[in-house]
Amino acid sequence: MSELPVQRFLLEVIAVLDDLRIPYMILGGFAVRTWGVPRPTYDADIAVAVDDVRLASLLETLEKAGFGVSDEYRKGWVDTVAGMGKVKVTRFEGTTVWDVDVFLARGAFLETALARRRAARFAGRDAWFLAPEDLILLKLVANRRKDQLDVEEILKITRELDLKHLRTWATRLGVAERLEEFLRVR
Repeated sequence: MSELPVQRFLLEVIAVLDDLRIPYMILGGFAVRTWGVPRPTYDADIAVAVDDVRLASLLETLEKAGFGVSDEYRKGWVDTVAGMGKVKVTRFEGTTVWDVDVFLARGAFLETALARRRAARFAGRDAWFLAPEDLILLKLVANRRKDQLDVEEILKITRELDLKHLRTWATRLGVAERLEEFLRVR
């Protein structure tokens, strides 16, 4: 499978995060590729541990590195997706805009997930990824058809899962019934 420019842009974001010593973990389609079956993805998702001051500094540094940052985000506005804070940075290649969604690792679940992140090889280097259990949980919360397929594949491929962690957080996130349905057919 040939790589899209978004992978290169994600690597550039990771390089900035490493330079700034900001803890991060890769989410979304690239995490699915690590813990499940590779599938196409046309954006990148990453979570970072920053307060508002460090977020402003991060956005400024990303902008200097060639990423687009909207005025709203520059002024401190943060979008919310499924209760998670998010900002978006973009890069153009030709006539295509590629998005990197930067989620803020705030709140009990994402803070716990960040503490449980795992290193894995990514594009020839080590990078931090959301653990497979926490990826399953995020996919159960989103609950789109592609998320359901991702959960099925991750459960098939990843044999050693922390079921206690999965069940505890599935209950806290309100997705315990969905999780149990997937575990029954595992």
